[in-house]
Amino acid sequence: MGHYMFKRLLLVLPTLVVPIVLIFTLLRLAPGDPAVVMLGDQATAEQVAKLRASLGLDQPIYSQFGDWVGQLLHLNLGHSIFFQQSVLSTITDHASVTLQLTLLSFALAVVVGVAGGMLAALYRGRIVDRVVMILAIIGVSLPEFWFGLNLIFLFAVTVRWFPVSGYIPLADGFFASERSLVLPALCLGMIQAAFIARLTRSTVLDVLTEPFVTTARSKGLPERIVVLKHIARAVLVSILSTIGVILGLLLSGAVAVEVVFALPGLGQLLVDSVGRRDYPVIQGVVLATSLTFVAINLLVDFLYALVDPRVRYE
Repeated sequence: MGHYMFKRLLLVLPTLVVPIVLIFTLLRLAPGDPAVVMLGDQATAEQVAKLRASLGLDQPIYSQFGDWVGQLLHLNLGHSIFFQQSVLSTITDHASVTLQLTLLSFALAVVVGVAGGMLAALYRGRIVDRVVMILAIIGVSLPEFWFGLNLIFLFAVTVRWFPVSGYIPLADGFFASERSLVLPALCLGMIQAAFIARLTRSTVLDVLTEPFVTTARSKGLPERIVVLKHIARAVLVSILSTIGVILGLLLSGAVAVEVVFALPGLGQLLVDSVGRRDYPVIQGVVLATSLTFVAINLLVDFLYALVDPRVRYE
């Protein structure tokens, strides 16, 4: 186990190299100049050239890349062109919103998805199974932005249960803050819940025919004990193997949802920074997201071995 985790840690660096090189190269090849965006169309060529020189944008691309990598080696993500502060501080200011939204959406997705999938499998062929699967098929087909707009129209505009948009900080009250994220969390979480429900149903149907389930029932154990103690653990192993994918989808989906609901998170920051051509912030957000994915996958690998004793890493 320890040897396997050590090898997985060694693979972190090459895994991060690909997004670092790609995002840096693609940004420089994309049309648009940060100096022109900052100064406006009325700026003279001399003013633009002077600002480009002060930002280091007049240097060759390989020189800019070398400077950025050197900063990364010193744990420095650079300085934001627009915010005039360090990129790390800019990301920190916006990360709490995305983290709070992702955790709330993930909890909703797992609870609803696992419960719905198990009910569908245990009542296979009945009305419960059909309703859950129809909703799951609809859920995996919905675009986040379209679903979010419909949630706003129904629950914010029509019945006025929740705010239309915006975010209330945790400092202003936990429940008020969570209330402002209910609709965005529903938008993200229910779509992933549909995916989890289909996966859970398939897993439970396979587990129901396993010998250990038959043995547990032949011992006269109550069905509740069989489901919660034996079947649920097998489902947990299957869900754990896809946690990294689910969290990744939630983080990527948060970009569209944060724009729709006007949330000041990393997704909104990334979209705004692309429009401003704030290269350091874009690079920092992509790098932070990549690091998060790698950390999640490492944690999932470790938990997977703990939950399923049959797993042995060589």
